[in-house]
Amino acid sequence: MSVFRTGRSPGRRRRSALAGLASAAVLGASALLAVLAPSGTAAPGTAAATASDPLLGVNMSFFDGADHLATDSATQTLFRGWGTPMVRVPLRSAFDDGTAVTDAQLLTALRGVQAVGAAPVLILHGPGGGRTDADITTSDSHLLDLVHQVFGNSTAYLEFGNEPDLGSATAEAYAASWSAVIPTLKSLYPSADYQFVGPDTSRVDGTYADYIGTFLANASPAPDLLSWHEYVCDTTASGWQSTCTSHLANWQTHVTNVENIVSATIGRTLDYLISEWNIDADSAGQAYTSANTAYLSTWTTQAIATLRALSPAPAGAMIYTATDHGDFALVKGSTTLTTQGTAFQAAIGTGGGGTTPPPSSGVTVGFEDGTTQNWSGYYGNANPAVTTDLAYEGTHALRFTLNSGGHTAVGTGTNLSAVQPGSTITYHVYAAQSGTTVTPFVRDKNYSPTSVGPVALPAGRWTTVTWTVPSVASIGAIGLDASPGTGTVTLDALTWPTP
Repeated sequence: MSVFRTGRSPGRRRRSALAGLASAAVLGASALLAVLAPSGTAAPGTAAATASDPLLGVNMSFFDGADHLATDSATQTLFRGWGTPMVRVPLRSAFDDGTAVTDAQLLTALRGVQAVGAAPVLILHGPGGGRTDADITTSDSHLLDLVHQVFGNSTAYLEFGNEPDLGSATAEAYAASWSAVIPTLKSLYPSADYQFVGPDTSRVDGTYADYIGTFLANASPAPDLLSWHEYVCDTTASGWQSTCTSHLANWQTHVTNVENIVSATIGRTLDYLISEWNIDADSAGQAYTSANTAYLSTWTTQAIATLRALSPAPAGAMIYTATDHGDFALVKGSTTLTTQGTAFQAAIGTGGGGTTPPPSSGVTVGFEDGTTQNWSGYYGNANPAVTTDLAYEGTHALRFTLNSGGHTAVGTGTNLSAVQPGSTITYHVYAAQSGTTVTPFVRDKNYSPTSVGPVALPAGRWTTVTWTVPSVASIGAIGLDASPGTGTVTLDALTWPTP
């Protein structure tokens, strides 16, 4: 089966070179399904936008120190209102004009991500450009110090270099550099939820996906996530419109091919980011001209629908780019939307106003009255309380604390008269930290609990946990157990049968 080329021509670039970068177990008769839901990633000290789509992240151009997303509060408010889940930033050593990037400018860019309320995806220096592994270790260690200064121990995704397959490093050389540098970086902040990501290739169509397989076969440690880029066509070529539309279908082919390569190489799959995507990698392409605004709008809508249909779903996707790149960006100036920006905003579904979706009629408990609605702590000093700084829907949710000494749990015995064995119950659950596992349970009227399969929660994302009530003699309460360690878990939009 032939695989169509969907990347850039080797000599074409979307922007100036990035200088200085280089199954849950099931017990007894119970069943449980967990799927990732829209994220509401919160940066320290800020409230996250609610119900955002992890596939609607953006790249920060950061071509100079005046980047609007980094410096302009009006731009940050716009993207925050969109519920932008991830912002990817190149931690450059120099701007396009050769001017060295200062620590103050890097901190400004990082704080811009924080102001949006997004999870940071940060491009560290990688191999290439004559840098030795010792050079890279020194520069990236310093960059991690800056990251920790802004984000503390919160989740940050750290890509090792950018598009090494375009000539900065072979897959073998990239893996060797990764293996030399990443262990030191991981040791710097062991309590931080820093996710190391690679190989961040420019494409994965056809045999280009082999770069990932070679990297994984030689990298130690393995990456926490994979990443690559998706651009579908060259819009200067004859017949480009039909090609750009038809090649969207290849994205699923790429995902399936990578999944097969990863499984064959390391015996398991890995989550992945599509850390750049757009129609054409070249900002001079015809797609971004005024003559093709209608086509670009339609294509953008189709592309987002394609991303949302990918299986398995990406952990995140980031369009290139947010601002400061003419019509190749979503926004011109502070807040003026381009053609693609308008289509992107429409896909969000909020009309750009940053409004929170109202509670759906099917929700049994949503905590919107400001009370715990008879959910209480069962053990482990859970101390549940209503919060308004994060919600799956509406503006309220229930947050409880983990117990460093073991398990903690919350539950309710109210309004359960219609619940019986075989009933379906759904929780929407958010963990602020990685490594948290939750387990739904039911208690009979003699307080004897029966648990269903545990679910490992990703950090900083809503997870929909749907479970079936197992065979029990009676229904006295339902709840959620969480472990281990410290941190918090947030619950919202709970559903179960009611009279």
